[in-house]
Amino acid sequence: MNKKILKLDRIVYCGFSKDEEILRLAKKCKKENKVLVAIVATTKNYSRPLQEAISILDDRIWVYELSLGMMVNLESKGRLYCELNKGAKLAND
Repeated sequence: MNKKILKLDRIVYCGFSKDEEILRLAKKCKKENKVLVAIVATTKNYSRPLQEAISILDDRIWVYELSLGMMVNLESKGRLYCELNKGAKLAND
C-alpha cells in the first residue's frame, strides 16, 4: 500500500454491503481523494455495490466486517473508529 494513503482523510460508512450509498460515497471519495472505511456485516459474498466500490477505489477502501452485524453495533464501531482516527468522519451523520 502507498504510505501516502494513510495520511488521507477518511469517510466511514456503517451498514450493509448491499446499500447503494456505498457507491455514492466511493465516487465522492475518488473525486475528493479520500479513503472510504466500510464497516459492514459479515457475509459470504459482498453485494454488487460494495464490489463496485472496491473496483472504483482499489486500495483506498478499507472494509471491516463485523460478525454481529446489527445496525446499532455497526454504528457503534463506526463512532469508535472516528474517535480513534481524528481524520475520519462518519458518513451517516
